[in-house]
Amino acid sequence: MPGLVKNTSIVSLNLGCNDIFGDEASESLFEKLLDHKSLVSLNLSNTNGLNRNRIGWNGCVGLSKLLGTNPVMQMINIADNGVGNKGLKLLSKVKLLNLTYLNLENNNITSKSLPYLKQLLGPESTLMDI
Repeated sequence: MPGLVKNTSIVSLNLGCNDIFGDEASESLFEKLLDHKSLVSLNLSNTNGLNRNRIGWNGCVGLSKLLGTNPVMQMINIADNGVGNKGLKLLSKVKLLNLTYLNLENNNITSKSLPYLKQLLGPESTLMDI
């Protein structure tokens, strides 16, 4: 992580399927990336259940901080990370500065989250693909 944080030329970070598991690990990751102002794309998604990342809804606290402070972040892929309705609620409270793509696929998000989706897609939203 120290090398990653100091490298200001990285614009895309793909950490999919890397066993980033639980609140502590994901919050630490997002905290380290808070000052990384060149990062445009972050992929923490999972495929085929291999070495699953699982940030969960508590990890969305750190992700919300990151999204609320990074002015260049445009794409987030957190498919299959156990975000659920609670995580979506946390994300919906953040002013997403320039986010255009958000993948929430396979996160146990139900129809109870429709108000949070509506909030994410409000009049000031820059999201084009969700």
